[in-house]
Amino acid sequence: MGKLIAIVLLVVIGAIVFRYWGKKLRDLIADGEPAAAPPPPPAQAATDAPQAMVTCAHCSLHLPQSEALLAAPAQGGDPAGPFFCSPEHRERHAAGRPSP
Repeated sequence: MGKLIAIVLLVVIGAIVFRYWGKKLRDLIADGEPAAAPPPPPAQAATDAPQAMVTCAHCSLHLPQSEALLAAPAQGGDPAGPFFCSPEHRERHAAGRPSP
């Protein structure tokens, strides 16, 4: 039983080594140089910062203000107004139609 465990262990270790060196060898043959590390991911500072949340005036869905649609400005030119989650809800709200 001890020999069987030793053989299985050697096969597993051999498979791991073969897989590691096989990949390195394929990369070396394909590129002519050793494989370089992949570039670091781009910084995502904008998504890490908290965002103001607003509510859709038609369906009460909460969404980030950066993704919300603003109602058309009133005649006075005041840009503040209700926010909407989609153009359809903005149109339905303006027409006075309830949500389905």
